[in-house]
Amino acid sequence: MKNTTEHLTPVPGMKFTIEPALPESLKISERNGVITGQANVITDPTVYTVTVQNASGSTSAPVEFAIILKAPENLSYPDLPDKLYTGRPVTFTPQVEGGVSEWICNEKLPEGLDFDSQSGVIHGVPREIVPRKPYTITARNLDGETSVTVQFSVSLAPPTELAYPDQKPEYPRLIPMAIHPTVEGTVDEYTITPALPAGIAIDPKTGVISGTPTEVADSTEYIVTATNTTGLVTAPVTFAVKTMPPTHLSYPGLDPLYYVGEPVTITPEVAGGATEWTVEPALPDGL
Repeated sequence: MKNTTEHLTPVPGMKFTIEPALPESLKISERNGVITGQANVITDPTVYTVTVQNASGSTSAPVEFAIILKAPENLSYPDLPDKLYTGRPVTFTPQVEGGVSEWICNEKLPEGLDFDSQSGVIHGVPREIVPRKPYTITARNLDGETSVTVQFSVSLAPPTELAYPDQKPEYPRLIPMAIHPTVEGTVDEYTITPALPAGIAIDPKTGVISGTPTEVADSTEYIVTATNTTGLVTAPVTFAVKTMPPTHLSYPGLDPLYYVGEPVTITPEVAGGATEWTVEPALPDGL
């Protein structure tokens, strides 16, 4: 339908009408007969009768037009990068000029990704590692089609969000301890710098820092690095090792009676590190 900026100057008493009703979103001005709006629906060729009347009489004229989809063109996926990562949700929406009644992707997308044949949207969570390869996507309607070839790979996501949420500022000497990590993604190896205090080590597979510290150590920041084939992430762990006052001393295996000549071993339990043991009064001869 041809557009024009030349409008009939309204005349008092003049009124325009049209039959049948115009398609949705189009309208005719009763004052000057201009048909305006945005064509949003497809219609077959239709003859509309426009009538103009005033106090002296009326006249009519036919207006025939159809509304069709413009052939799509300039298809693109502006937000689609050349590398995706496993486990990370994605949604890529196409941009195209013209109407589209059918969307086609010529290749099966990597596992975890879906192609919406109604909207052309690529979405999902990639689950398999695939090399860079092309995918041709076509937008089509009855009047024509347009295509675009996009290329991308799917790689193992580098680890992220490494943390040691249960770390404490200090740990007692000679008491077993453990600090557990949390992390997003797959980790091949954990390392730590500088070296941990004597008796403590990091598990290179799980990242757990554990052991029984045997030496006192000042508060130190240790940097843990989690790596895989794609990348790495780091996190600080800060703690000291101190000799704590011993508490809760007990001998849970103590019997109230022992016999002469009987071997005796009574093992204590105590919280905190103990560097010296004494007993009062003196134990019986032989103990």
